[in-house]
Amino acid sequence: MFTVFNQPFPVEDSFGRHFLRAALIGLFIGLFLIAFQPFGLNDWTTPHKLWKLLGFGGVTFIVTAFNFIAWPRLLPDLFSDKRWTVGREILMAMLNVLLIAIANRFYLEFLIAGGKSGIGWGGMLIATFLIGIFPVTGAVLFSYIRQLKKYTAAAAELPVHLPEPVRRNETDTEIADGPAATITL
Repeated sequence: MFTVFNQPFPVEDSFGRHFLRAALIGLFIGLFLIAFQPFGLNDWTTPHKLWKLLGFGGVTFIVTAFNFIAWPRLLPDLFSDKRWTVGREILMAMLNVLLIAIANRFYLEFLIAGGKSGIGWGGMLIATFLIGIFPVTGAVLFSYIRQLKKYTAAAAELPVHLPEPVRRNETDTEIADGPAATITL
């Protein structure tokens, strides 16, 4: 089961795809917080609550865009196809979730300006980690399986080139290159 974490995982290098991914994740977080208001947000009374909740999505977008666009460009050897694995992709995504939790906690501190938030640092990190671990792992494994099927099917369509047989002359002597390469049978 755990050997899948050591399997190679292709590195996505498209700026546009990473930007879109970060935007969709940020939008999802903002809309999720508006729709469900977890962590006691339903009890939070504040002016412009909708925009403040969308701000969590904005923070998520900024952190995710930085992590998936900047780090691979700053550390290209670490993020190369030769070294990148399913496990590293999951760890990178979980590091992203951790940094989102930290950044969103700072954003919450800014919003409440010294007031009581109802959720402490530890609670915020644990809740974010627990919410993030399963979708992140599932998404990475789904992507790995999808790409594995795609590339396996593409490889199966490639022509197979068999090695050419050894040339023989009429006296059953095998001919090859190099010293003592002629053998008579």
